[in-house]
Amino acid sequence: MRIQALAFRQIAHHYPRCTMVVVSRRLKSNAGLLPVERALTTLRGAGFDGDDAVRVLRTFIAYIVGSLLR
Repeated sequence: MRIQALAFRQIAHHYPRCTMVVVSRRLKSNAGLLPVERALTTLRGAGFDGDDAVRVLRTFIAYIVGSLLR
């Protein structure tokens, strides 16, 4: 999760305008869903059930996006 968050932040700092467009859209492609599935798999492996894994992932995403907007 940390590696994914750091990679997202690096990309967002390098392409700030593009990042806001990307995070405001729904993911529809398999390529876009792959990082989400990997993160959910990691969270399930850490003991979170399906619903809790989704909540934790949403919390991480909100934190990362919020920290980028500062």
